[in-house]
Amino acid sequence: MHQPTQILFKRGEFIAVTAIGSMAMLLIRAFYPDFQLAALGLLFSILGGLVISFLGHNAERQIQTERLLDKLQIPMRLATDAELYSQYASYAASFNRIASDSHSSLRRLTLMFLSVQNQRLDQISRGIVEFGSTEAWRATYEDLLNPENVKIYRSVSVVNTPSYWQDAGGKRSTQKNIEDAGRGMKIERIVVLHDDLWPGTDGFSNSNLDSWLRRQKDAGISIFLIQSSVLTDESLRVDFGIYGDVAIGIQEIGVDGRTQKFSFDFRESTKNIKDGHWRQLMVHSIALDEIYARSSDDPNN
Repeated sequence: MHQPTQILFKRGEFIAVTAIGSMAMLLIRAFYPDFQLAALGLLFSILGGLVISFLGHNAERQIQTERLLDKLQIPMRLATDAELYSQYASYAASFNRIASDSHSSLRRLTLMFLSVQNQRLDQISRGIVEFGSTEAWRATYEDLLNPENVKIYRSVSVVNTPSYWQDAGGKRSTQKNIEDAGRGMKIERIVVLHDDLWPGTDGFSNSNLDSWLRRQKDAGISIFLIQSSVLTDESLRVDFGIYGDVAIGIQEIGVDGRTQKFSFDFRESTKNIKDGHWRQLMVHSIALDEIYARSSDDPNN
């Protein structure tokens, strides 16, 4: 290990300043042959080189220290959150094992895997969580839709097929909404109906759709309908949910009425946009009670 003084003598600043000073003294001595002046000039050159070398070395050490502190900030910040720190420590231990393994194929596979996971984690850190066509999203949906955290839940359902939410997962979510309404959560749902499904004078032509709407209405969920063709803005024909002040849920439905993709967005900007969309939709909506009152299917008649 190099001693600090040895490092200073080997630095480029010291060598450059000393060399330039020495050359200058040699030139001066050529015209003024005074040995003491030359020796004094050489001494000042060495001292000047040491000072400049020290300052450069000190600046580098300060930069290195700052970089080290920046790296230490992450575990120090995470240390205040036991759950996150536990995950961080587990990842760090795995990285350490991978770094100790010299097998190049394993290392390449690890980097490929980490590249994909880092993209997903980066997205999550920015407030967006996406799920594919699996039903994994429903666990997050049910966790977010907790009456203790969410007092008002607003939902927009774009129904283009009678099979909308008629599978096991959809029925489970409907039942949860009914149970949450029974626990005191205020739930409002706007249903954007395809023109072919819009009720006529005899009410709804599809019994499954009618039953789905009635069950929610009878449970105290406020239901509003909009005929799809009324909406000229495509951005309003989107399935989404507003979970109080917590998050936004956006759902993509396939032609079979099943969920193809579901994303949760925790960004304030998205919440503001969807709040605006909700207000626009309410302008065009008709309460389900009014729909029933217009038809011979009115259960109160």
